[in-house]
Amino acid sequence: MLTVTEDMLLLTLQRDGGRFPGSSRATLRHALTGSALLDLELANRIDTDLEHLEAVDPTPTGKLFLDPVLATIANSDRARDIWDWLQALVPEHGDAIREHALAGLVEQGILGYRKRSFLGLRAPRYRQTGETDARERIASVLFSEDEIPNPQDIALICIADACDLLHSLFRKKRLKGTTARLQQLRKMDLVGGGTVAQIALWNLEHSAL
Repeated sequence: MLTVTEDMLLLTLQRDGGRFPGSSRATLRHALTGSALLDLELANRIDTDLEHLEAVDPTPTGKLFLDPVLATIANSDRARDIWDWLQALVPEHGDAIREHALAGLVEQGILGYRKRSFLGLRAPRYRQTGETDARERIASVLFSEDEIPNPQDIALICIADACDLLHSLFRKKRLKGTTARLQQLRKMDLVGGGTVAQIALWNLEHSAL
């Protein structure tokens, strides 16, 4: 099973061009950093609430996009809340999380990789080659109240919602009737503690800059 971070990358990958829109780069960094924190919580490496985020187990996970984040938190000499950690982690690790997670998806055969020239510049393009489809999985949870989601899918939907990414994945008309379902899923998000709420505030604050 892929991590929340890997699923988030697959959700934000443009299917037609195999690239990530430049206009959403800041949002993507926030979403991936938040996803990494949720992955570390799912792996029982960190613990968090609205006031504190701390490492409870510094043992590496073996994931290159998670372990540097874990090490930064574990090596901190002072207590920080989620907001403070996001301020530190997004600029320090946001791009590296993306690059290492992409490399891992290519290595697993989930994504194919090639370079395509445009105006003399060579830019990477990715295409999904594996069977997993995060978009279909969260759609089945989001648009059906009978579907019982697992904690990882709840975390994925909540983080996508917090960073306003659902509107880029599904048509506005289709999302119009999901308000109650999203509220229900947010209440189910026992993994994230206060993480998702803080990421939503962080993204709103920084997207306005």
